[in-house]
Amino acid sequence: MRASDVTLKPVTWLHYPYVPLGKITALAGQMGQAKSLWTCWLASKVTNNGGRVIMLNAEDDAEDTIVPRLKAAGAVLDRVWIEPEIRLDPERHDATCDQLGDVQLVTIDPIAAFLPGNVNSWKAQDVRRELEPMRQLAAERKLAVVLVQHLNRRSDAGGDPLARIADSQGIPQLARSVLVWGPDPADPEGDRGALKALTKAKGNLSRDTASATFSIVERVVDTNITAPALVRGEDRDIAADDVVSDAETRSALDEAVEWLRDVLADGPLDAKDVHRQARENGISERTLKRAKRPAGVVSESSRADTGISGWRWSLSPINTVGPLGTVGPLGTQGKGAKDANEANNSKAASNGRVELATAEQEALIARLETA
Repeated sequence: MRASDVTLKPVTWLHYPYVPLGKITALAGQMGQAKSLWTCWLASKVTNNGGRVIMLNAEDDAEDTIVPRLKAAGAVLDRVWIEPEIRLDPERHDATCDQLGDVQLVTIDPIAAFLPGNVNSWKAQDVRRELEPMRQLAAERKLAVVLVQHLNRRSDAGGDPLARIADSQGIPQLARSVLVWGPDPADPEGDRGALKALTKAKGNLSRDTASATFSIVERVVDTNITAPALVRGEDRDIAADDVVSDAETRSALDEAVEWLRDVLADGPLDAKDVHRQARENGISERTLKRAKRPAGVVSESSRADTGISGWRWSLSPINTVGPLGTVGPLGTQGKGAKDANEANNSKAASNGRVELATAEQEALIARLETA
């Protein structure tokens, strides 16, 4: 096929910027953190918009868990098909789509339970080969397939949320969107709290970095029967690695954020001085770097005739012209960067969100600050 023969088409979304249509989405989270509630919440949105949903669930019973949760979420129940068999059968699911009509969402919870016994769930090649028919079904039917996964207990993930996803990395590799679900870092009750966050660990199709927040409520769905449901909160800037980190790590991060705000409350300080004080206070280099963004810290270069002589940290916004400023985090911009900045200004004005520096820029700044 020649590239010139390809007809272009835009990416379409079931739920922007989290769940694209025609693709596979992976949703990962710790056990007991209400991942399945989010699939019911999404099913409610789809069915109330006229679409239909197929749900495959190997862990919950329809009578006392799935249907009560769907009802608590406000789903249109006759537009939801709960598959009784615990197996992946793309041909059967394709026929069900014909029977139901206008299926927009298929949820598989958890995906590990639906992989055949002869498939090594730790081998990416085996998993991708087994899931390829489901990927094709999503593409041909223009529907979204959401695969629910657990997180592992790895302590050597190095802050990479994708490395915390259980089983093979073939699933997050195949998925075009990888979502991490877990406790909202702002919840004072931690893992046991009712506040949850939906973050993006991978998003090939959208640069939108917003994270959704939810709270769990109890609703009466029938006589003497209650069920939990999710209520959508505000979008916030929450990193996926903050959601997957354990309670001890989150506590250390929270303390580092407060410490940074206290240290910089009286004005800017040299970055090297901040790093030194952090070490003296038992704050690790990695925790300090992760605390910069939630603390609202901005880096500004100190300049001399020969170039950058050092970096200073401040809580006050340094950039005043656009997302990166005329003097941005990498120094004075040239004409090309200024033109790009003006384009970003226009985009930010249209969507009400200011884009942050890229991860590559932040990593470069960190290296320069500690050099």
